[in-house]
Amino acid sequence: MYDLAKIEQTITQAIAEVCPDHTVRHGPFQGMKYAETKSVGSALFPKLLGCYEREIHPVIERICDRPYSEIIDIGCAEGYYAVGLAMRIPTATVHAFDTNAEGIRLCQSMAEQNGVAERLVTGEFCDRATLNAFSFRGRGLIFCDCEGYEQELLTEVVRATLSKHDLLIEIHDGLDPSISANIRQLFSATHRLEAIKVVDDATRLATYHYPELERYDQETRGILTAECRAISTEWFFLESLA
Repeated sequence: MYDLAKIEQTITQAIAEVCPDHTVRHGPFQGMKYAETKSVGSALFPKLLGCYEREIHPVIERICDRPYSEIIDIGCAEGYYAVGLAMRIPTATVHAFDTNAEGIRLCQSMAEQNGVAERLVTGEFCDRATLNAFSFRGRGLIFCDCEGYEQELLTEVVRATLSKHDLLIEIHDGLDPSISANIRQLFSATHRLEAIKVVDDATRLATYHYPELERYDQETRGILTAECRAISTEWFFLESLA
């Protein structure tokens, strides 16, 4: 049985020791500051350390080299990706959506903290009608982590709208095993697909080596690097062929 109070105390203490200024230490968003020590729906310490979802870091770096005009972040939570991408891609206006009001508040606060609030637009809900009505100035990126809603959101109704734009989608086959096959088929004629497997917490503990973790024993490092994913996931990076 996990001692949740002990785990929370361990994480709180580590944040105070490793990231007292709430600044991301490593990864593609190194230097980004958190306005508050809060995350929405995900682990905070891996984000502050900069190891969060490290399996997609190579794709994020490639994305950050592209002058996207707009980025649509569906499921932005507290703004880790929305604000980070706004910082790294100065050509882009970021449209950040989340149904969690606290997430939107934190996202706006983080954007202000990092000087990108003028290029961040927030909204509550992004559905097919929202995507179809969206006006892109140039090539856009859709960043989608919406806990299985991608099955309902990404259909033939929006395929033509998104045919000239790139997508990075977290695929939640653990919620519906047909999602990955459907999205592969949907974009097969218009996009080049790269699939990235999400690693488990045991693999993170064995392979993530950061100087900030050296002071901790193995059990504590496991707590700090864990992302606690209950279901199987992978990422699809879909690059438009246009």
